[in-house]
Amino acid sequence: MQCGKKFTRKGNLTKHTLIHSGVRKYECSECRKKFATKTDLTRHALTHSGVRNYECLECGRKFTQKGHLTKHILRHSSNRNYECLECRKKFTTKTDFTKHILTHSGVRNYECLECGKKFTQKDHLTKHTLTHRGVRNHECLECGKKCITKSDLTKHTLTHSGVRNFECEECGKKFFTIGALDRHAFRHTGLWEFKCDVCGKCFKTKSKIARHMKVHF
Repeated sequence: MQCGKKFTRKGNLTKHTLIHSGVRKYECSECRKKFATKTDLTRHALTHSGVRNYECLECGRKFTQKGHLTKHILRHSSNRNYECLECRKKFTTKTDFTKHILTHSGVRNYECLECGKKFTQKDHLTKHTLTHRGVRNHECLECGKKCITKSDLTKHTLTHSGVRNFECEECGKKFFTIGALDRHAFRHTGLWEFKCDVCGKCFKTKSKIARHMKVHF
């Protein structure tokens, strides 16, 4: 057993084990991302179609898959049962929590072959590699700004809506996205989340450590 995950049907287990094999035979013709199963490729292809049939009644955000909507709805809930003992950040799902704790481990197994930058998650690497292609196909109809991914465009368009559905319980400040709220809320903890791998200096925000890293190169 690779990860201990259990299934009720043997067929589902067989498909799951392909993830551990590293074999990804099915490639998206749109963005070249590869998948272990044809089903995963089919689901992914929907992200390029522009069809988003699953809408969140809370904030209006739309999704291509019902599972993504279900996970998103949890973010509107105040129930964040998974807390990181390292930085006290809380999560609504175990999956998000598991991904987060990798950031504290220092283990970055996914390396960009173009520039050598390493990541804790494969999807972060995939998104990063798009920056080397220089292709920004997703344009905001409101201001003309172009984004690398459709998800980035979706987040950007929220800034034009004026709707800020995510409020900080500590100070009442409101944000367009849950990610922005999470980053802000961390500042109230008094902790320093971003550590420089070169000199060990810590920073509260990603933008500040990015500026700092320039002194080393």
